[in-house]
Amino acid sequence: MTEYAVLVSLAIIVLRHSRLGSRPRCIWLAFGLAAVFAASDEWHQTFVPGRDGNVRDVFIDMGGALLASLCWLARFRYQGTAMSFMHWLQNWLQRQRKRRVIGRYLSRLGPMLVRLYGKAKYYKPSQVLAAVKAANLREADLCYGLSVYCTPEDFNDYHAASGEGCSYWEMRVEVAEHHFHGNASFTQQDVMAHTESHGHSGADFGGHHGGDFGGHHGGHDGGGHF
Repeated sequence: MTEYAVLVSLAIIVLRHSRLGSRPRCIWLAFGLAAVFAASDEWHQTFVPGRDGNVRDVFIDMGGALLASLCWLARFRYQGTAMSFMHWLQNWLQRQRKRRVIGRYLSRLGPMLVRLYGKAKYYKPSQVLAAVKAANLREADLCYGLSVYCTPEDFNDYHAASGEGCSYWEMRVEVAEHHFHGNASFTQQDVMAHTESHGHSGADFGGHHGGDFGGHHGGHDGGGHF
């Protein structure tokens, strides 16, 4: 029985590589060949002294061949479903990782910028980079921080100078998709509210006095250029 299951499997592999038809066609062709071989083997044994052919043995051998054929059918049928699920799972895990990365930037980078440079509407890329290092955030994800805390002009100038290709609005869209309901025009007040919801008080950004990160009470004015 086992040897006929192996025989069917080998036949299916050969037939598939021979491009003799669809997967189901190759499977049933392999099963038919195995059935013919099982019957001919039992018939051949009727000519061997001391051996006799047995129809029951033919059905046992065919049972092994049929089991292998059904297993191959199930494998081919659900292979696409399994691959689709794995693709979905991979994308989901990537999205969750990206969400965590952006969340850490939003909750830790703003307070660190205020601590280092005072309250401002915008910061320079060099300041954002320094704050990223001070907050122990991944520098590889710096674009997210630059898109949140820098002006579009400073963002583009930084990447032009570094030779990196990164889009200001694409980064903001990614941030918005994960944390601001898809609104890429989120404001610093939105960032403040997100930060407060993740354990930092409004005092980190100037409390209620600051408009956009401080206004009248910060070390910098609302323009944020240094």
